[in-house]
Amino acid sequence: MEAYTKINLKKIAVVLGLSVIIPISSCKKLDDQLINSDTKKLEPGPYVAGSYLTGMMQSILKSNPEWWAQLQQNLNADVYSGYMATCTAFNGGVNNTTYFMMDGWNGFVASTPYDYVLNPWLDVRKETIDTEKELYAISLIIKVSAAHRLTDVFGPIPYTQLGTSTTPSFDSQETVYNAFFSELKTAVDILTDAEDKDAKIDQLKFAPYDVSTFGGDFKLWVQYANTLRLRLAMRVSKVNAGLAQTQAVAAVGHKYGVLESTPFAVATGGSHYLATISNIWKDILLNADMECYLNGFKDPRAAKYARISTAPASIAGSIKGIRNGIIVLNKDYKGHSTLNFNSTDKITLMTTSESYFLRAEGALYGWDMKGTAQNFYEQGVSKSFDQYGLGGVSAYLADANSKPAAYVDAVDSQNDLPSPSDVTVQWDESLNQDKKLEKIITQKWIALFPDGQEAWSELRRTTYPKIFPNKINDSQGQVPNGKFIRRLPYPSYFTTSNPKGVAEAVTKLGGPDQAGTPLWWDKN
Repeated sequence: MEAYTKINLKKIAVVLGLSVIIPISSCKKLDDQLINSDTKKLEPGPYVAGSYLTGMMQSILKSNPEWWAQLQQNLNADVYSGYMATCTAFNGGVNNTTYFMMDGWNGFVASTPYDYVLNPWLDVRKETIDTEKELYAISLIIKVSAAHRLTDVFGPIPYTQLGTSTTPSFDSQETVYNAFFSELKTAVDILTDAEDKDAKIDQLKFAPYDVSTFGGDFKLWVQYANTLRLRLAMRVSKVNAGLAQTQAVAAVGHKYGVLESTPFAVATGGSHYLATISNIWKDILLNADMECYLNGFKDPRAAKYARISTAPASIAGSIKGIRNGIIVLNKDYKGHSTLNFNSTDKITLMTTSESYFLRAEGALYGWDMKGTAQNFYEQGVSKSFDQYGLGGVSAYLADANSKPAAYVDAVDSQNDLPSPSDVTVQWDESLNQDKKLEKIITQKWIALFPDGQEAWSELRRTTYPKIFPNKINDSQGQVPNGKFIRRLPYPSYFTTSNPKGVAEAVTKLGGPDQAGTPLWWDKN
């Protein structure tokens, strides 16, 4: 179909909040995306398995077509993170962004990783585990990359028993995380052995199918797996500090280490979803939270993240965002800052700066991260500046006075708010651990942009950065007023096909199947 038709399909599904999934084949053949809809037809051999790995990579966050990512992540995690806000009154302004759960939207959050990553992985495993171990290892890393985003949205999910039943049991999140650590270690061991043996032929076989920035390089995949292991270790630090430290130290101490120079970013196979839904559709804009931190810190990344506002006249030429959870029906915010992305941009799923911020936090807790918290914190900021080709990082890191700005709504002054925090940029060794953690996570949050899924998870885990609460709360009591959403309830994608499994999952969740129930690792 032509782009115009795709946009209209998107508008019909999203605006009406329909609980239907528009078949992607109606807009673009699955073959064009290197994804075979019938996984039973997978034939042996590295080239076919490689094609599947391409599709799996591109479905960690599926941006082809762009409205898919809008439902999979944008109208939930990207907004809940404080990165973005919508100026479009979907469902009359009552929707996920105001904590009214849209089942049809949330179905995409659940179905995408299963239909395009986890289920295809079962066949990739069958064909590669004994004959193409390196491809099997890559598939494990991709699997964890997609599945950890899934469990960090819902909590307990079907995972360890996939492929054994049409209605597999839901694992507790603790069980899922233990499986992640085991799978990542397996993948790292396989690829490390291959790299040690200089497996250039195997890398050349895989390279044409590696649509990431790694280009088939096994060593970079090892470093990414180690960094992913470090990320997940930090996620469980408040619920199992011993496990977190063990996994983090093992990741950093590996002979090939963690990512230091090459981010993990994936070509979309189409267009970057934010280039379309922000700059063309204007459904999503910069969030007031990000505006206040960037402008308050005089952060040069502001111009890299967002485009200048055009209207109203009072804000024209400035970086200006809007608050989450406000009345947008019959309000004109479309002249505010859209996001600065081009259609050809890759989707970044892990920055190199993140690995430094993770080590900074580990060092803060006294773990062996091979350096100090201050050193890693400053390197994390520097790597983020390098990512955008920016200078001036030394002056930025030396700023002990600038703080996040207050928010002034250019359309409705009832939405004005004072500064969300008194945090500053310059490291101060005299501060207590919690204030140091706020510095680390605040700068990490800025550097993670636009990966709202990871930012939302870290916000829930640490309570940082401090962001503005929703003004409107349509959760019907599921999320207390003034508090933040903790998860998405299970959509009908789960409840219709496996009601018994969902009932069991709720007992492992530790609370009602509601948006305000915290996950296993969320101790705030």
